[in-house]
Amino acid sequence: MAQPVRLGVIGFGNVGKAFARMLLARQTELKSLGLRFVITGIFTARHGHVIDRKGIDLQRALAAGNLWEIRRRGSAIAGLEFVRTCPADILVEVSSLNPFNGEPALGYVKEALARSLSVVTANKGPIAYAYPRLVELAARHHCRILFESTVLDGCPLFSLVRETLPTTHIIGFRGILNSTSNLVLQKIEEGMSMKRAIAYAQEIGIAETNASYDLDGYDAQLKTSILVQVLLGERLTPSQITRGGIGHLSESEIRAAARRGRHYHLVSTARRKSGGVDASVEVHLLPRTDRLSLISGTSNGIILETDTLQTLTISEENPGPDQTAYGVLADCIRLSGSLPKARSKE
Repeated sequence: MAQPVRLGVIGFGNVGKAFARMLLARQTELKSLGLRFVITGIFTARHGHVIDRKGIDLQRALAAGNLWEIRRRGSAIAGLEFVRTCPADILVEVSSLNPFNGEPALGYVKEALARSLSVVTANKGPIAYAYPRLVELAARHHCRILFESTVLDGCPLFSLVRETLPTTHIIGFRGILNSTSNLVLQKIEEGMSMKRAIAYAQEIGIAETNASYDLDGYDAQLKTSILVQVLLGERLTPSQITRGGIGHLSESEIRAAARRGRHYHLVSTARRKSGGVDASVEVHLLPRTDRLSLISGTSNGIILETDTLQTLTISEENPGPDQTAYGVLADCIRLSGSLPKARSKE
């Protein structure tokens, strides 16, 4: 039987629960790869935590109203203490976004890497605010950090560039990176009020806990920062990226533009220039002939401008928590082959 890879999970909301369900559903496929993942700890800020060295019963965790219901003993602990004490090979960080400094998720990730735990995160904050430091910290402690789900959910953007485009340089990109804003704009075009469209996005689990993070451009701003740092190799923090949102648009002007065959979208743009990179997140009124205007609903996508393939378009159709969870699982699979063999015997 395959030696288990132990996972400590921070965050058990839509994505965390989707990830747990995916582990249960894909045991056969994972076994065929010689893998067995065991969640040994789950931490949440509001619904308790549980640690079990032998592995948590995920069916019980998913059915429970909160994690206190499946705790055997012990008192509440803070997130950093969870990272220090959970017996794990990989920390899976899928807690809620703080778009202003990435905390407390950033602290959890740094603590894990300092413990020589590899990290998989779907949280944009730590990568946007500390990508170079986290990569250096991981290298110093002989572990890795992967973050495929931070920008395009489960769509393999970073792994595609990293593994299939050797020597290619990314010159710039244009993309629709925030599903919530895209969906809200489309629902308004169809006659729904903005208030109801926002509620709908929250009901289906794609909006951030605080929807203003999506609608005011913070989510897209962080994603743009990540893309610039990882794909263009330029240190550009979120605050250095011009940010706009869709809140200033009225329902009537959104619908009037659609009747004229033009559509409002929140577009992330970056391009190399002499001495650096220009990047922004702004509302654009796009004609139907623009490839980005074809991205509708909760779909998102990006057009990469390269020095070898000219333009390369990557998009995904109406993603949700399951797609984000798949990106997390794929990163865990990638990491499992590089984990020290002795660690799982600790």
